[in-house]
Amino acid sequence: QAAFFGGCVAGAAQSPLVCIGDAVKCTRQVDDARGAFRRGAVLEVLNSRVQQLGWRHGLFRGLGLTTVRESPSYGVYFVIYEKCKVSLSQHLPTTAAVLTSGGLAGVGALGMFHPVDVVKSRLQTTTEVGVTGREILRRGLRDEGISFLGRGFSAMVIRTFVLNAATFYGYEVAKGMLSGL
Repeated sequence: QAAFFGGCVAGAAQSPLVCIGDAVKCTRQVDDARGAFRRGAVLEVLNSRVQQLGWRHGLFRGLGLTTVRESPSYGVYFVIYEKCKVSLSQHLPTTAAVLTSGGLAGVGALGMFHPVDVVKSRLQTTTEVGVTGREILRRGLRDEGISFLGRGFSAMVIRTFVLNAATFYGYEVAKGMLSGL
C-alpha cells in the first residue's frame, strides 16, 4: 500500500518534466527535416514548439495524459517489483530474482499504460492547435483500428525489461552498500 501510494506521488511529481522531455523526444523522432544530432537541437525544438503553439501547448501539451501514465504506473511499478522479488527470491539466486523482478515491474507497469502513451505521443507531435487527446484517439482508431493502441509495444517491452532490470539491480546494490555505512 505504501509502495503504491509513494510510487503514484513520485510519478505525478515528475510528470511536468517528463512531459517537456517527451515533447522534445517525440518531436525529434518524427521530424526528419533536421539532422538528428544537430548542435542545440533540444533548445531549437523547445523554441520552435513555443513559437508555434505558445508556452502552454508548446511545453505542456499532453501533461494530463503524461500524468495519467506516470502516476499510476509508478505505483504499480513498485508493487510489482516488491511482490515479484519476494516470490522469486524463494526459487532463484538473488541477482536473478532482482533482475527478473525489475524487468517484470517495468513491463507490467508501463505495458498497461502503453495505449495512453501512444495517444500522448501523437498529441505531442501534432502542430494542430486545439486538438485533444480524445480526438487523437478517435482518429487513430478510425484510421488504424485497435492496432493503433499497440504501436511500438514490442520495442517498449524489450527496452523496458532490460532498463528496469538494470535499474533495480543498481538500486539493490546501492541499498546494500549504504546499509553497511
